[in-house]
Amino acid sequence: DCIVSDAFEVPILLEDTTTTIYPKFCVKLYPFGGGHTPVGGQVGFEEVGVYLQYLPDDDDEVRYYDATFSLRLRGRRKKNSLVGLEWKAGTRFVPLLHSSMNGKGQTNDFGAIVLESSNLAEFLGIMDDYDDS
Repeated sequence: DCIVSDAFEVPILLEDTTTTIYPKFCVKLYPFGGGHTPVGGQVGFEEVGVYLQYLPDDDDEVRYYDATFSLRLRGRRKKNSLVGLEWKAGTRFVPLLHSSMNGKGQTNDFGAIVLESSNLAEFLGIMDDYDDS
C-alpha cells in the first residue's frame, strides 16, 4: 500500500515561447515497502520508497516529458535534531502504456528507497519516547 499526494501541475513553456502546457504529477510514498522490484530482483519490504508519477490526460497518449527532479524529506533523527534526505534524478516520463522498466529510460513513475521502515517513526517524530520540549 502507498500514500498518494494530490495531483499537481508543472508549467512548461513550449519552444514557440507562446504556449504553456501543464502536465500533472503526484508523489507516491511506500512506508513499508512496495513500489517496484529493484534491479537484481530483491524486494525491500522493510524500506521506505518515494516515487514521482506522471498522470497523463486522456488526450496525452503520445506526449513525453524529459525531467530532472529532486525529492526531499525533512524529519528528525533524535530529539530536537532535524535531518533531511534528498534524492535527485532525471528520466523520461511517458504514459503507462509506453512505460518500460528494461533500461530504455522511459517510465511512468520513478523513485528510490530513502530509508529503512524501522526508522520511519523516529524520522517523523512520532516515536513513543519523542519529546519536543
